[in-house]
Amino acid sequence: AFADRLFRYLDAGLREAGVGDLTVPKRMRGLAGSFYGRLEAYAHAIESGDGVKLAAAVGRNVLGSDSHPFAESLALYIADAACQQGAAPFAALYEPAGWPALEI
Repeated sequence: AFADRLFRYLDAGLREAGVGDLTVPKRMRGLAGSFYGRLEAYAHAIESGDGVKLAAAVGRNVLGSDSHPFAESLALYIADAACQQGAAPFAALYEPAGWPALEI
């Protein structure tokens, strides 16, 4: 349900930005492929407790480098957020309070 809502907003944003009706589906397929590929990589690393693998994936996909100095901190935040959100009610994902503050 969360991903469905996310992609509805992405679709609306593309249309609002002036992307043509024939181009929106292509862009959405590309966004979905990237999203689900990253989701699989992050989920596997989180479920296996492999912080090094998660930091490398986050560094590569978010920061543009497998060994970015901020990747480990961001990976720790992601793992913590996943744990907290897994224990919270689903509706909390739609509220700012459902997302832990990032401590730098």
